[in-house]
Amino acid sequence: MASPTRRSAPSSASTRTIEPFPMTSSRVHGGWRSPCVALVLGLAWQPPASARSPASPALEKQYQQVLAQCRNDPRYRVGGAMTGECVEQETLRRDLLIDAALQRIAASHCPAVAAGLAEAQRHWQRYRSAQCGLFQAMFDNTAMYLNGTACALRATLAREADVRMLVDYAPGSAAPCQVGDVPAPVPEATAQPEQRG
Repeated sequence: MASPTRRSAPSSASTRTIEPFPMTSSRVHGGWRSPCVALVLGLAWQPPASARSPASPALEKQYQQVLAQCRNDPRYRVGGAMTGECVEQETLRRDLLIDAALQRIAASHCPAVAAGLAEAQRHWQRYRSAQCGLFQAMFDNTAMYLNGTACALRATLAREADVRMLVDYAPGSAAPCQVGDVPAPVPEATAQPEQRG
């Protein structure tokens, strides 16, 4: 395999020289001994909200309002981690609202629909836990804790919108239930991680 090359600035339009790019340069290896450090630092310093693509402007507005309330609440001004606890409490409050809405939908439909709703909610909760838990798994400090709680809040706001859509677009009356009406099992996408005790 040929070594990577770098083109030098041409001395004239017709002549170009190619010199090898030194792979052991201090610019490449001297400052960052581990690519892992660069990855963690890159994830810890999030771009401004305007640079991220929110799920929707309405969800981004809700998210920013909750964060502002938590930052400005005098009960949570002790430190950054306290803001995370406020965000966690708001996420839990919204989880209860989602569960109540799903129970109302399930109560007015066949057992198959109720079972499907419960299964979808379990899958969503596992996804949110796994996805947002990655922040603290990468580096367990206050900044990553805050990123994890913010991730869970964003996911919960999006889930709340999805459940609201189920409520808003549900038919006026439920379809008649079939005898033995049970939902088809949903295949697992990945194997379950081992439980350590």
